[in-house]
Amino acid sequence: MKQYLKAMGSALALGIASLALAGQVQATTLVLEGSDASTFHGSATGGATYTTQLLAFLREGSALPVAVFNPLGGSLPSAPAGSVVYLTDLTGLSTSTYSALYILSPGGCCSQNLAGASVFAAQIGAFYDSGNGGSVAIQDYTGGDWSFIDPVLATPPAGAVRGFDTGGGGPTCTDGEVFNAEGLAKGFTQPPALGCWEHQAYDMAHFGPLGFLSLVDSDPAYGFDTIGSAFLALGGALGTPGCTNPAGCTPSVPAPATLGLLGTGLLGLGVLRRWRKA
Repeated sequence: MKQYLKAMGSALALGIASLALAGQVQATTLVLEGSDASTFHGSATGGATYTTQLLAFLREGSALPVAVFNPLGGSLPSAPAGSVVYLTDLTGLSTSTYSALYILSPGGCCSQNLAGASVFAAQIGAFYDSGNGGSVAIQDYTGGDWSFIDPVLATPPAGAVRGFDTGGGGPTCTDGEVFNAEGLAKGFTQPPALGCWEHQAYDMAHFGPLGFLSLVDSDPAYGFDTIGSAFLALGGALGTPGCTNPAGCTPSVPAPATLGLLGTGLLGLGVLRRWRKA
């Protein structure tokens, strides 16, 4: 009986500890950005403001800089001092050194750099999967298989990604994006017309069920049946609906296994009380 009760007590302790962990919001966020405003338009007033806001978003309150991967050139001309470190090789990529990884378009415009990033697939995947704040952002995401970062980034169905270099149709350049309530709550402001803020748009009918949150409504000209997005975020404090606190938000729902452990522990406590009374 004593051994049984000891096991029940251990299960209760483990269940409580698991619940505590479940209440913490993982900092890691995955960002799909349909724009290169931080690079190609980064010197303009609106581009400079957006760059500052984007980097603050990616850092999620961390003091560590953002690693900016730019193997073919391209920079963030308005990045605040000390906020970024430019890398052409990701061999030593580590969450102890960088708060996030920003994968720039080749040359800073106007399409994703899947080919360059794939060379360092293992390093990027490990960085994102660490759970220690290794957020990853893909500039001018155009689709394709990025599942080495996260399984949700397997090749999307035809037409789910539209715009420049996607083959999905729609405008290739527009200033028709609208920063929605989630985007504004998370620290962004509506940019002025930059000559072209948006290159790509994403169908929320596909990305929404995967867990992505839209921070920017895309130009209606992209023609999605439901509202499209020009900026998607998944996970972390800033990829959580209604959350604006990088330290965490509403506790997540505990996994069934965690609830099972807690239930077993509580059952053990009940048995213990009855045994002591007897």
